[in-house]
Amino acid sequence: MKNLESNKNAIIIAILLPYLLIIGSVASIVVTIYLNKLNFAIKGSVVVIPAVLSALMLFQGYNMKISSYNERKKSIFLTCPQRRLILLFFILFLLSILILILAPYRPWYYFVLVAILYIIVFLQILSKEPVSFMILLELILILIELIYGTTFKYPLYFGATDIPGHIFLTKVTYLSGHIVPPDLNLYYTYFPLYHIFISQGAYILGSDIKTSLFLILPIPYVITVLLIYFLFNGISKNRRISLLSSFFYSNSYIITYYGTYLVTRAIAFVGFAILLYLLYREISRKSYKYKLTIVFISVFILLIHNVSIIQISVLLVVMLIIEFMFGKLVDLSWKLIVIINTLFIGYWTFASWSFTEYLIKSHVLTLFHTSPLMRHISISNSYFFLTHIDISIATFFTLVGIGYMLQTEKQEHVLAFGVMSIFAVPMYVPNPLQALWQTGSLLRFDRFKLFVTPFIAFAIAWGFYVLNLHYSLIKEDNILKRKIFALLLVLVVMGYSFMSITMHDNANDCKDFPWKNPRTYFNKEELYGFSYIIENVPSNSTLYSDYYTYRFFEPMKRFSLSNFLGIPYYVSRIIPSIEDLPACKGYLSFRKEEFFNEGLYFGKVYNIKLYKPNKINVIKLVYLLQEKSRIYSNPSLDIYR
Repeated sequence: MKNLESNKNAIIIAILLPYLLIIGSVASIVVTIYLNKLNFAIKGSVVVIPAVLSALMLFQGYNMKISSYNERKKSIFLTCPQRRLILLFFILFLLSILILILAPYRPWYYFVLVAILYIIVFLQILSKEPVSFMILLELILILIELIYGTTFKYPLYFGATDIPGHIFLTKVTYLSGHIVPPDLNLYYTYFPLYHIFISQGAYILGSDIKTSLFLILPIPYVITVLLIYFLFNGISKNRRISLLSSFFYSNSYIITYYGTYLVTRAIAFVGFAILLYLLYREISRKSYKYKLTIVFISVFILLIHNVSIIQISVLLVVMLIIEFMFGKLVDLSWKLIVIINTLFIGYWTFASWSFTEYLIKSHVLTLFHTSPLMRHISISNSYFFLTHIDISIATFFTLVGIGYMLQTEKQEHVLAFGVMSIFAVPMYVPNPLQALWQTGSLLRFDRFKLFVTPFIAFAIAWGFYVLNLHYSLIKEDNILKRKIFALLLVLVVMGYSFMSITMHDNANDCKDFPWKNPRTYFNKEELYGFSYIIENVPSNSTLYSDYYTYRFFEPMKRFSLSNFLGIPYYVSRIIPSIEDLPACKGYLSFRKEEFFNEGLYFGKVYNIKLYKPNKINVIKLVYLLQEKSRIYSNPSLDIYR
């Protein structure tokens, strides 16, 4: 009876889904126009258009006479020679490594080559007898190459600017042998596991902290590709869908991005992936070893990042409710969810109350004392469309996959993950929740993207599986139609892969793309200049610089162990604007090469502006810098006083 009831609930949701997509799409456009936010309405079409198209496809799919689940397993997309594809993969993979070594930066053809590698893996997945081990190995190799090919190619990759801060906090942990003191960084005093792990890695390897961070952390991160496969293979009992899930997981833009930007929340995500796998693994739930492992992983997540445990707890509670809807609570035990939440609430209340109190004052109270404020998106509509092509493709196949699995599946856990994917979509795609300052910046809804990626990947896999079914329904004598269909599908996957690895700040180092931004790494000359400051500028001096340089020196503030450890400290500030240069009293660091190439960010911490090297800005800058004394210079950086 429970099985019939759960299937009935799923079918009702599946039937309503295309109607809700069309109504929601039209309503969102009408509301944004009514609020005089036409710019948001235009940008929102990157989600609205694929949502409407997916609704139309679901209407068509529901009217098709679909075979049973077991029969659909036999539908094969292409007959591909596995050995030749594997050989071709490793030849092109070695060629891509050679390009990384010889080229001064990652050129455009490197990313094309990586997209081709993904296509080779995709063809293997949809071949007659896919070799799971080899496919997963290839996905891991591509991901690890993208990671190491970024972090080890440049002197100091910093991504979204948190990495220099983590390197400094790890240095303090390394030198002192203790967690960082509260007067240095309250956020990580009570959540020190990340910095302890990196510092111990540096001790064991005998390396510097930067090498320890970039070398060690990617290893557990890429292993999540295997966890995703085993998780969904256990749930769906379908090897091809599980391989597709791992494929779309590993080449999603958010996984690529956090692979190079391995900050605390990325490692917390590794813990979440392990936790998700353990909660759904087919083992005895009465085993004390199993329960202790769940508790151990929960403590790991709790101590590795301060707020990720909250987001993970929210997702687990939602999953628990969905499992209850479908009448099966064997794998996702409510007792374990209670234990996880009790651990986090107890630790925040009794062990780290000073942090909790600070968070309440700075975030929760601010939320209730400010009116809703929509963040301004300053980029052009054409640029927004270009950089979100992969999101549009993902949205279409995710929604199609959700509707299809809810309409045709009978397994409770597949249905539950299908419904969970519905909740994951608003957290993954651009929407008003992310545009509001209160939810986007204050409560950081944007950081849910990383944690919901496995659910999105599972739904995308089902969406492509639907196309596999459509392909199998084309008559075999209609060769032209089958070839065109196959070619279009390959082009879509290649376009998705290429855009995922080049957009969303994943290829800022490439100088060949027209959409390039200021690079997210420091070169050798800039680091030489920073070393000059550390060695020659007196402690407690005020340093003015662009935003990226500010983030390098901002963690180096005075704290209780500064003198004891012999660490210099500074007051780091951002240059408000070019016009405000005369008011910047103290030392001034100017990354001239980057300014004349792409520009520099000036302004305030939460309101920075890119100053491009146009004629007016160059004239102003040269004139105002002449009034200051230059005390250091190299081809990339000048230091003034």
